[in-house]
Amino acid sequence: DSPEDLVMDMLGETFFQGHPLANPISSSADIVGAYEAGDVRAYYRRRYLPANMVISVAGNFEPALLMDEVKRRFEGYVPGQPARRELSPGPCDGGRRVVLRDREFEQTHICLGFRGCPSATAEVYPVMVLNNILGGSMSSRLFQKVREAEGLVYSVYSFPSFFKQTGVFGVYAACKHANVARAMEIIAREIRGVGRGEIDEEEFCRAKEQLKGNYALSQDSVSSHMNAMGKNLLLHDRVIGEEETMEKINAVTLEDVRACAARILDPAYLAAAGVGRIAQAEQMKGILLD
Repeated sequence: DSPEDLVMDMLGETFFQGHPLANPISSSADIVGAYEAGDVRAYYRRRYLPANMVISVAGNFEPALLMDEVKRRFEGYVPGQPARRELSPGPCDGGRRVVLRDREFEQTHICLGFRGCPSATAEVYPVMVLNNILGGSMSSRLFQKVREAEGLVYSVYSFPSFFKQTGVFGVYAACKHANVARAMEIIAREIRGVGRGEIDEEEFCRAKEQLKGNYALSQDSVSSHMNAMGKNLLLHDRVIGEEETMEKINAVTLEDVRACAARILDPAYLAAAGVGRIAQAEQMKGILLD
């Protein structure tokens, strides 16, 4: 019943076809309904072990008292090495696939997926600058040209998703069905332009400074510090500090972003999903893949 969530799930299913990332986080009623209590307990015993755990703490606390409390609370946990399943990345390349669903929603919701990059690669930082240029902020191309200048969409944005072995770069838009063709024409035009490297120095610098500013503001939150430390330890086995992050953003060049855009925004690896009043499926596929 949530079209934005639904179209994101549909994109994941078609973009990551054949890979576990294609499965929706919420699973399905049939699968969840078949679980027994023993299945949940067995999963817990396999995964919730000290060797597979990070405890991340930020704020005003006494380290010695904290450690005493952690030891007291977790001393009953059985040590051991959890079973790890190494996943093959699979195709994860979009494959020019389209999935459509006709639903009586007020708007048509569209999501495009392009090749991304894994979370531990150096390309993460150019991708984040690219995202700010294309659709990651209110000053981005898609927001300004499709929503503000043309008034064709209720919402439009781009987003990178980084996973351990792969990634996806997405573009989302929601609009009246009558506006789909024109909105997609402008979105495609902007994607093609950025993919060809049509990014000037001023635009690049603005996006880069915006990224740095957003990151700096996020560091004012204690919970952000806690989450960042835990996530870094789980994914990268170390904490990536504020200074290192700023250095990596500063090191991104315009040529880095152009090279990143050329690889990521290649339409040969595009996948697309649409949900709403989609009366003519073949015409819709043509709009999404042209």
